Amino acid sequence: MLCEQHMENRNSVLNKKRRIIFNNDGCDVLAECNSPDREEFLSKRMNRLAGTSVDAVFCATMGAGFGLFTHNTAAGSILTSKEGGFGKNITGDLIKQGTDHLELVSDFCRNNGIEIFWELRMNDTHDGHNNENAVIAFESNEFKMKHPELLMGKKGKNPPVGKWSAVDYSHEEVRKKAVSFIREVLDNYYVDGINLDFFRHPVFFKSTARGKPASQWEILKMTELIKEIRGLLDEKSMSCRRGLLLSVRVPDSIDYSRAIGLDIAGWMSEGLIDIMVPTSYIRLNDWNYSIDLGHRYGVKVYPSLDETRINDEAGRKLREKVQCYKARAMNALRAGADGIYLFNYEAMNFTGYSEDSDTIFKSIGDIKMLNRESKIYVVSTRGVARIPGGGYPHKKFIRIPVLNPDSPVKISSRQNEDISILIGDDMKLNTKNKIKAEVFLGLRIEKKPNENEIDVLFNKNKLCYVNTEGLYMKYHVPSDIVFEGNNIISTILHKSKKSLFMLKDVAVWIYYE
Repeated sequence: MLCEQHMENRNSVLNKKRRIIFNNDGCDVLAECNSPDREEFLSKRMNRLAGTSVDAVFCATMGAGFGLFTHNTAAGSILTSKEGGFGKNITGDLIKQGTDHLELVSDFCRNNGIEIFWELRMNDTHDGHNNENAVIAFESNEFKMKHPELLMGKKGKNPPVGKWSAVDYSHEEVRKKAVSFIREVLDNYYVDGINLDFFRHPVFFKSTARGKPASQWEILKMTELIKEIRGLLDEKSMSCRRGLLLSVRVPDSIDYSRAIGLDIAGWMSEGLIDIMVPTSYIRLNDWNYSIDLGHRYGVKVYPSLDETRINDEAGRKLREKVQCYKARAMNALRAGADGIYLFNYEAMNFTGYSEDSDTIFKSIGDIKMLNRESKIYVVSTRGVARIPGGGYPHKKFIRIPVLNPDSPVKISSRQNEDISILIGDDMKLNTKNKIKAEVFLGLRIEKKPNENEIDVLFNKNKLCYVNTEGLYMKYHVPSDIVFEGNNIISTILHKSKKSLFMLKDVAVWIYYE
């Protein structure tokens, strides 16, 4: 029975302000440093977070595969190889110095008033690819090398869904191993909590690997694992007299999560988790779906803003812009999110560690500040998307628009096309505060019609064509017709020689003075 003081400690920590949670996926220690120097290591990703709105860091000491890490572990294996693409791997060098990746990040966070969570990637399968790094990672993993019978397939032979190198959580040995990793970290490192990333990668049982939904027995076994991890955290919390939290990164759908073996609603109803981070490779619902679900059970919700992975280069570059990240964050905060989770932000070349990209760390967790900053809204950042390495089919679970250059829609003279775009800015408030804005709508149409061949309406108001800028036909939008929430864009194609066009993208630019 948990003591009252423990629950007070847990709730007190849970209710702390977390404007931004920054995920450090561990590539800094593997591929970014020229020497095992503490200051050089911190300069790659951590120093830029000090004094910003980043209130928590989730640190994944992953070595590409379940059981392979870049912190000093006896429960798992340590990736110290400098072969292949790991030529800059300083893991072994740091350990020789008496420190490691997790300790350096933990110390930095404590010194800068930032929470630190250790992240366990529940079934990372980067070691299942057909390249040199994957072979090195797999052969460095003692657990997988010794227990091929616990994997989803044989080397080089993938199951119908997912990678052969994934572990099967139906085996008790796998679940016990996961618990041992967490116990060791709680015993040896200062952390404020544990994050279980179920998106790296989301195949946990052989039934799912065969393309079938997880069985009730498999769902129960995963829930038993979550209960055991919760128990570990509670035990450690009581001994150190401070609340330790459990976070999970999961799909934003109860039904899809259950299909892959995760009873996220059940976990919350039993009080097993404290924080939910919805979405990653795929997004299935509006943000308020996950936010309302979490808040119903007192769980904090931090929507994950991952990098876009659409194939179209121009569409991808638009979505990589800082202004698009700010628009995505604004929509999540308007839906009631407790803060924002940033994933793979540091890994993209477009960030470049510039002053412009660093404004992300200062503003995206603050709805008031964000409301006054320029943005680019799009209908969909990832569209239908896919799960690299394979995942249980998700298309039938999608409940949101997916329009983007990879998923265009047809417009014709026979039928008007209405497109919904979510905009989080409170234009009325900004007008009241005398903050002026210019708003433009951009339509990217394959084989563009002449501007006289198409009428474009924004919330039933006809727009004036401005010009064609690059791939987009641009229209001026009076700021007073832009709503906070869903806005409807209508295209009416006049009868002409061309009766069919492909609408590839819709974007709304909001510029503040």
